[in-house]
Amino acid sequence: MGTFFRKCFACWMTCAFAFCWMAPVAAQEISLVSAEGRLEIKGRLLHFDGADYRIQTEFGALTVRGEGMTCTGWECPKLDQLVEQFAFVGRGELVTDLMPLLIQTYALASDQMAMGNPHGDTRLTMHIQDKDLDAVALVGLSDTSTSVDTINPIYLGDAPDAPIEEFRSTLLARGALLPISHPDNPIKHLTIAQLTQILDGEIINWSDLGGPNLPISVYVSRDLVSHNYQIPKILGPNDLSFALRMDKDADVERLVATRQGAIGLIRYRHHTDSHIMTIRTQCNWEFRPTRFNIQSAEYPLSFAYEMYLPRTRMTKVQRRFMNWLKSEPAQKAMAKQGFVGVWPSSQRIADQGNRLRHAIEGLSNGGSVGELKRMMSMLGDGKRLSTTFRYNATGDSLDATSLGYASMLSQAISDGHFADKTLFFVGFTDNRQGNGAAVSAGLKRAKLVMEHVFDTPYLEEVDEAIAQPVSFGNVAPVSCNSSPQERAMNWRVELWVKDREPSK
Repeated sequence: MGTFFRKCFACWMTCAFAFCWMAPVAAQEISLVSAEGRLEIKGRLLHFDGADYRIQTEFGALTVRGEGMTCTGWECPKLDQLVEQFAFVGRGELVTDLMPLLIQTYALASDQMAMGNPHGDTRLTMHIQDKDLDAVALVGLSDTSTSVDTINPIYLGDAPDAPIEEFRSTLLARGALLPISHPDNPIKHLTIAQLTQILDGEIINWSDLGGPNLPISVYVSRDLVSHNYQIPKILGPNDLSFALRMDKDADVERLVATRQGAIGLIRYRHHTDSHIMTIRTQCNWEFRPTRFNIQSAEYPLSFAYEMYLPRTRMTKVQRRFMNWLKSEPAQKAMAKQGFVGVWPSSQRIADQGNRLRHAIEGLSNGGSVGELKRMMSMLGDGKRLSTTFRYNATGDSLDATSLGYASMLSQAISDGHFADKTLFFVGFTDNRQGNGAAVSAGLKRAKLVMEHVFDTPYLEEVDEAIAQPVSFGNVAPVSCNSSPQERAMNWRVELWVKDREPSK
């Protein structure tokens, strides 16, 4: 698909698009005067997006709404000649594969037109045209340079070279690493510790894992090695220096399928018929890289594709496009390219056999039979969505991924996607507290998530027919409780939905 779009763009393919693009202009002196003449603001013009002026004054940079203001000065923007550019900066598949597809999809949905002219595989230039505008452009670069004049870049994947505090991260999509091996390999699963030792060169023969006497050879793609953010933190600071390099994940997959003793690491979006090795935890739970497990981050080798946005106010065009990225059509477009979008998938409790088995096993380790029965009674006829909220290491605030989920869910509710459903924000904990304390702690986290989603600390204003916070404490773990990382996985707020009861 990526090759298709590159060829299409190189031929300046035309399609419908709906942007109303405005322009950054040179930073020069202007005066803004209110309609009554009571207020005048002078400064260097930094940006104008068709609605707001951004100017540098003696008191610092200010954003001023243009409504009711008159602009005087040679550098005031000419409303009939406005053009806006902004850049997506990154490397690899996010720029060459994903962004062109998303732009095209937005174009088709917006009934205007887009034309593209990428410079090989390293630079993407999108020219967006509206009947009322001469030309506008969206530019994506393949390196991490910030030399694009008058443009605040949006970084894809890799963190920016500029001071990170000048940016805020937001979730774009999710992915996962898959360990694959030869189909005849009797070793069908690995623990994270075993996989790490293989990648570090500490385990060099399958016999060390109870398999045949065969040396282990590790293969990865060069693209994966160059993108550290795609190596989950659970593997530690692993630079894959012991691995042999192939050009692409597809090359790794083909070689491993024909070479006994080989093991490969490939990304979820590239796998086809690979013999995938499952991940086994210390307490013998196995995790497979399903879309649901990757979205909920319960598959241990999942990771986030993030965007880093400048903390300065985004333009109207940027805000509109960023909001669209959270929509269901955008998420479906990502899925077509093999990326795991964050638009939730769902599971009924009947499909969660491992979950129920772990819950029953947990009854002998501090779990409550009463809470388990209450959970089954309340959620038995509902569906769990893959949207799962977790907190940072201190437990004080939602992590970056969960903030992205909260923003997306808030927009989905506003758009009416759950108009006939009741949402349950369900808090869970690890097993270090007694049952009563665990339920209280889980309920507190559930309420905090709802505050983010509904943008209010006054949850009594939220109709219970729309959303409710509940907690079942420690009765349904999704990981072991034997390490801080595993316990952190169990501290979570799940999202469940049920058909809304008809009003009486």
